Amino acid sequence: MESLLSLLTALLSSGHIKTAEVEFAGYTIADQAFLEIPPDDENKEDEGILGLGPNDGSNIYKAFPSVAGAALLDRIFLTNHATPNYLTVLLGRSKDPTDFFGGSLTIGEVISGFETVLKQPKLPVINSIANDQHFQILLDEDGLIGPDGRPIAIHTEVAATQNDEQITVVLDTGFSLPQVPR
Repeated sequence: MESLLSLLTALLSSGHIKTAEVEFAGYTIADQAFLEIPPDDENKEDEGILGLGPNDGSNIYKAFPSVAGAALLDRIFLTNHATPNYLTVLLGRSKDPTDFFGGSLTIGEVISGFETVLKQPKLPVINSIANDQHFQILLDEDGLIGPDGRPIAIHTEVAATQNDEQITVVLDTGFSLPQVPR
């Protein structure tokens, strides 16, 4: 399979960076940069992907390294100083035959009933390799618990990690290509 970087390079070479007003989660950005891909069999007209990743993984930001090229989430935080700088994701289980529940995404707020998450240690987003366009965090030491309730001994194989007692975790919220830390 083609690497993510090769795919993004191909996309950038086949589209133009433009700006438009974006309304998302109650926030409006007047001139958000986006990549316009000409419609074809693979890319239908008026369909696209909205990325919520940080600037450091954005090819548009690399082309325009200023507020004008910043990723949507960064633009929301830059223009709304009262908005706390965090994103929350509650993953859904739409295909579970017995326990269906929908997911939710919030910006700068917490879903009702989950307020205690704000009292937990904050996990920084890490990238083991530049240009990866997904969120990675380090799992707590002894953070993988087996069915017997005891920690499972683990050591990472990710060479660029900060601590080999912590495994690198990819937070996948629906990206279309598989993401595996290297």
